[in-house]
Amino acid sequence: MKNVKTFAIITLALASLSGSVYASGLNSFFADPGDALARVSPQPQEISPAQAVNHQKIGTIAVTQQGFSVDNASLKHEAAEQGGKYYVITGSQGQTDHKTIEATLYK
Repeated sequence: MKNVKTFAIITLALASLSGSVYASGLNSFFADPGDALARVSPQPQEISPAQAVNHQKIGTIAVTQQGFSVDNASLKHEAAEQGGKYYVITGSQGQTDHKTIEATLYK
């Protein structure tokens, strides 16, 4: 991985000296490693319990969200951090402005 980063830095330096458009593409790709990983690895997908029988269970998570717009973005982020490719929402507690969502993770 160190060689890849070194190669990218050298490529960016050479491209910036030559004014290459390729440099701006690489610069945006390596600017934030989190964004680059999001583009490379797919986001976890919600599946039904019936679809889950075709996948291996790897764990469970619970995410508490606060605010008026409760969505599954935090749940997907946590599932990705735990290595899940798929998740099934198994429970939800709370109000619309404060909610805890439980899910089972699968790969």
